Amino acid sequence: MKKDTSHTLKRAQRFPVILIGEGLLVGVVSGLIVMFYRIALTFAGQWLNQILGYINGHPLRILGWFVVLLLLAVLVGCLVKWEPMISGSGIPQVEGEVMGKLSQNWKRVLPAKFIGGFLCLFGGLSLGREGPSIQLGAMGGQGISRLFDREKTEERYLMTCGASAGLAAAFHAPLAGVMFALEEIHKGFSVSLLISVMTASVTADYICSHIMGIDPVFQFELEHVLPQNYYWMLLVLGVILGLLGAFYNKVMIKAQELYKKPKCLNETTRLMIAFVAAGLLGLLMASVETPPSSQGLYWTMGAMGAALLVMAVVLLLTVRRYRRKLKESQQNVETDETTGLGNMEYLERYYKQYINDKNRILYQAVYFYVDTDRLRRLGSGQETDEFLRYCAVILGEYTEDSDILARVSEQGFLMLRLGGSAEQTDTWLCTLLERVRDYAKRYGKP
Repeated sequence: MKKDTSHTLKRAQRFPVILIGEGLLVGVVSGLIVMFYRIALTFAGQWLNQILGYINGHPLRILGWFVVLLLLAVLVGCLVKWEPMISGSGIPQVEGEVMGKLSQNWKRVLPAKFIGGFLCLFGGLSLGREGPSIQLGAMGGQGISRLFDREKTEERYLMTCGASAGLAAAFHAPLAGVMFALEEIHKGFSVSLLISVMTASVTADYICSHIMGIDPVFQFELEHVLPQNYYWMLLVLGVILGLLGAFYNKVMIKAQELYKKPKCLNETTRLMIAFVAAGLLGLLMASVETPPSSQGLYWTMGAMGAALLVMAVVLLLTVRRYRRKLKESQQNVETDETTGLGNMEYLERYYKQYINDKNRILYQAVYFYVDTDRLRRLGSGQETDEFLRYCAVILGEYTEDSDILARVSEQGFLMLRLGGSAEQTDTWLCTLLERVRDYAKRYGKP
């Protein structure tokens, strides 16, 4: 115990230096992971363009490509089910874990996020590198922490280093990686953390620059310099862009909420819709860039129409399946297990559906009481259930289409009957009760 305490104290004194070394290691590992991810996305984009050019104007090839897109959607859906933390950009997951509100497993997130991102871009989906690179880098930092058995606080430091390294490797932007990791991910500042994050970011950028080149990701040239008397326009531009950015975020969040609302769509079917839509847009863009012949254009439009038809059929079948399941579940909830009649929920639903202020006065409420406690004392529970089922059958025979019958309690049935005169009701009741009393004579029961 003394040795452990002494070791902990000595390590605490050397912690800033240790953190720099660990930041260097995290920068190497996370930088390599994100670099390979960039390379994979580059190949995915190139292969996608080649495929779109190859299938353009050939209907059978187009249909085959849409089959491949559906398979890609199923694969990505399986990855999301296997590891739900890979959904979305990945930045909220990293923020949540650094704050101690979420928990990720780097052994599952790393391969699932890597493969899922590659398949999505290969299928034509819009995929930015920022979020996935940050999550991959953070998971690299978590992996280093777990391998060296670091405590939770130090693990969060290394995840912050990994997030910074991921962003730096993705865009050749080490300074942006440092600022983003400190402000958005860790939401805190200390000298030790700053130095380690800078070390990881610069290391990752150095590795990517020497392997992939030093060309910036966004290349543009400034041919003219903005005069100083127009600098006030930058302030206006900043305000406008800020408002548009906030509006865009709200629209995106609302769109995601609406997309997740239909319960008839699960994760895989949502991905199928997205992949098919991306395939249609990919064909349209390919046709615009390299227009096929007139005959090929007709075939392309026909194949796109067929793809839309297939997607509509899939959606229709999914909605029908969902409605059927919903109806079955509703029937199960509204059905009495013993008698098979509707229960109180069934009565309430049909009451609201068929009875209103205009016809309510025409209905009579008839309650049939069954002393189930006495029946169970005289016989068994099974015999009591048999008698209840017998009563349900008899009551059903005397129920018209305009009536509503339900077992509303353990000891009673309620019928809402479209009534006639008092004499007709008395006659109806006497006949019905006589049929119920026949049970004792027929089965020799008291």
